[in-house]
Amino acid sequence: MNLMQYDAYPHDYPGVDAATFIQWLAYHKGNTRIDDVTVTDLRTAVPEAKVTGLAGTAYSVVIGKEVEGYILFRGAERTGMAGEWQETALDWQYMLKSIMLGLPNESDQLPIARQFTQMIMGHLQLLSPDARLYGIGHSLGGQLVQAVQLLDHPFTAGFTLNSVPMQLQQLQSLAPKRFSKTQWHALKHHRGHNVSHLLQEFGEKAANIINVRFSQDFTALFYQAPGTISLGEERSFTLTNWHYPFTAKLSNFFTKNEISNLLELLRYALMRLRRASTQRQVGAFLFDTILTLYRNANIPATATFLDHLSQYLYACDFFTKAPVDFMTDASGKRHSFRLTFANLMNQREFFKSLNTAMFAPLVTLHIVNGVKFIVADNQQDIETEELGSSFVTQTTIPTQTAIQSVIAES
Repeated sequence: MNLMQYDAYPHDYPGVDAATFIQWLAYHKGNTRIDDVTVTDLRTAVPEAKVTGLAGTAYSVVIGKEVEGYILFRGAERTGMAGEWQETALDWQYMLKSIMLGLPNESDQLPIARQFTQMIMGHLQLLSPDARLYGIGHSLGGQLVQAVQLLDHPFTAGFTLNSVPMQLQQLQSLAPKRFSKTQWHALKHHRGHNVSHLLQEFGEKAANIINVRFSQDFTALFYQAPGTISLGEERSFTLTNWHYPFTAKLSNFFTKNEISNLLELLRYALMRLRRASTQRQVGAFLFDTILTLYRNANIPATATFLDHLSQYLYACDFFTKAPVDFMTDASGKRHSFRLTFANLMNQREFFKSLNTAMFAPLVTLHIVNGVKFIVADNQQDIETEELGSSFVTQTTIPTQTAIQSVIAES
C-alpha cells in the first residue's frame, strides 16, 4: 500500500524519487538495506502503452544474493487532476469496453501488461534464476495483476486493492488455449465471482493473490456485468454507519437494450472527455447531453429510458427526492421546446436534491488513501468492521519529513 500511495501521489514526496523511496521503505519496514535497485517505467519500456492509458512501474531489488521484483500497475487516473482528462477517458474506455462488455478495444491494456511483466521477469532471471516477482495494483491496476496472474502465472504472490473484476470474454479472446473448452465453460458458469477454488480443481497451483476490498466500493458495479470473475483471497472491510449507494441492480431498472444504450452513452461521453481540456468543457458537455435527451423525450422509448434512469439514480441515493415521470406529446413533435422546458421544470426538485454529501466519501473511500484510512489507521476514531477474516495490518504512510530524516541519517 505504501508503494501504491507513492505511485498515485508522488507530489506528496517532493524531491524523493522512486528508487530512494523503496530503499527507505525496506529500511523502515524491515531494517533491510537494498544493495541495488532498478526502477523501470512501463511507458518508457513499452512506448505503445501510452495510447492505451496503461501506466505502471517495476522495481528490481537486489539484497545480497536475493533478487526480487515488484510490478505495480496504476489504477485509473484521477479525473481532471493535473490535466488528466484524456488519461481518465482511456482508462474508463478500457474498463467499460473490455471489462463490462468484453468487446474488442483499441485501448485494451492487458496485452501490454502481459508484455511488460514478461520483460521484467526476463530481466530478473538474468540476475538470478530464483528471482521472485510480485504483482501490486489498485482498482484497474488490480484487475491487470489478477488477469496477468490468471493467464501467465508469473507472480510468486500479489496484492490488489479494491480490484475491478476480470472479464472472461476478454481473457478468452486473448488466450483461447489457456483453458480447455470444458474449463472455459466451467469458469463461465461457476457460482460466485472468485474462481480460485475452481482453478485448483483444474489442477492449477494457488494464485496467491490477496485482494483487500472496501465492501462499500463503487467497483461493485462492475461485478454486475455478465462474465466477470475475480481471483485470490478476499479480505473485506466496511464502515458500519454509512449507506452504500449502489445497492440497486441495473437489471431491476433497465431492459437489456436500455443497458446497451446506457453504455453507448457512456462510451460517447468518454470520447468527448478525451477531447476536453478544462472542467468547463466537461460541464458544457454534460449539460448538452442532458438537454439532447430531454429534447428527444417525446420519443416513447427515450422517455421510458429517462424514467428508468431517474428511478435508478434515485434508488441509488444520488438524489434524495423522487423523480417525476416524463411527459410526451401526442402531436408527435420530436423536438418541442415547450415539452423540453416542461420536463425540465417538472424535474427541478429532483435535480436540486442531488446528494452531494454522498460523493465525497464515495470517491475518497475508493482511493488508496481512503482504504488505508479504514484498514490500517487503527488510531483513528472510526467505527469499522472486518468481514470474513482476522486480517490485521499496520501500514501507516510516512510523512515527507520522516523520509528525509531517515535518508539523511543513512
